[in-house]
Amino acid sequence: LEILQKGGIQFNSEKALSILEAAGCQVDRNKMSARIPLEVVEQSLKTLPSQFVKAARDTEKSIMCGSGDVFYTSVSMPSWIRDLETRERRLTPLDDLVQCACLVEAMDEIQEWCPMLLPMEVPPMLRAIKTGQISLLNTTKHLMGSPETREELPYFLEMVEAAGGGGAGLKERPIFSAII
Repeated sequence: LEILQKGGIQFNSEKALSILEAAGCQVDRNKMSARIPLEVVEQSLKTLPSQFVKAARDTEKSIMCGSGDVFYTSVSMPSWIRDLETRERRLTPLDDLVQCACLVEAMDEIQEWCPMLLPMEVPPMLRAIKTGQISLLNTTKHLMGSPETREELPYFLEMVEAAGGGGAGLKERPIFSAII
């Protein structure tokens, strides 16, 4: 809270700064930053639901956040990995991502899939799209992740919307959470 109030946060969005300013934050447009007072944080927290669902395509695998239960996600995203057979360090290919997705899908101990590897043979502008495709083809758990670039976002969302029953279906049962 001290960092939010005294140091502030830099935003690369005029729209975000205008919203924060209207909410009572001190905005510095030259630095593209805003200081967020305690009152704004407390008021914002009051608007949050006490529980929400992180839906999965397999409804049995949906997660109820705020229920008091603990759940686990697969997170990492290294671009290098040690080969299980040769023990050599190498770049992470798509095949490894597929294997990780299949492994997490089979594990009851992990309730949410976040792609564990960056497939380095895919160009950066397509990496999130390909990772999303592999995720949707190989797991039915809630998907967490994020496109790497703003340009990828519309295509990534279109793919997730198609898997989630369209835009309205996705709003009703959000099968994807973004990491920002």
